[in-house]
Formats: sequence, C-alpha cells, structure tokens
Amino acid sequence: MRSRIAQGETLPVPVSRDLAELGAALRAGRARRRETQKALAARLNISATTVRAAERGDPGVGAGIYAALAWALGLPGLSTGMPPADDPPMRVRSPKKPIDDF
Repeated sequence: MRSRIAQGETLPVPVSRDLAELGAALRAGRARRRETQKALAARLNISATTVRAAERGDPGVGAGIYAALAWALGLPGLSTGMPPADDPPMRVRSPKKPIDDF
C-alpha cells in the first residue's frame, strides 16, 4: 500500500483547490501569530519541511498533520468542502407487510 501520492498523479480539481485553500489558511494563521515555520514545527514536534509542504497544500501531508496545524493556529476544523451536517439523510424502509394467517 502506498502512503504518498506519486509524483505526476493528479487529484480532482476541487480537491487540489481545497488543499491549496487550506494551506493558504494555515500560512495566514501562522503569519497572524507572527510565528516562524521552524517555531511552529518545533511546537508540534514535526519538521519545518512538513509545515512548508502543508502550507503549499501538498497532498502527501497526512490529515493528522493538517488537523494539528489547524488546532495549533486556532483555525476551525477541516470542514473545507464538506456539506453541512444539519439534516443527515434518513433511512427509509418499506413498511412491513402484515402476516395473513387465515
């Protein structure tokens, strides 16, 4: 099983766009806090290279790293592109047929 997106493989355009937006939000959050990539990386016990990759929207960065960065920077969760969960679809079953014993 591969753990990384191979060089040259393409993702759906909306996914690439969402990752780029998430990376930009991480970069903006870090800049707002006036924190360097190196300092943020040290705080989360990851490498500065990983922080740079996440800020670029690299699909090879794990979801847990994105979540940790968002948490450390006080950003909302990873709900980018997700539909609202206000009204989950209900499962509809067909009515049971009555048993006719006669």
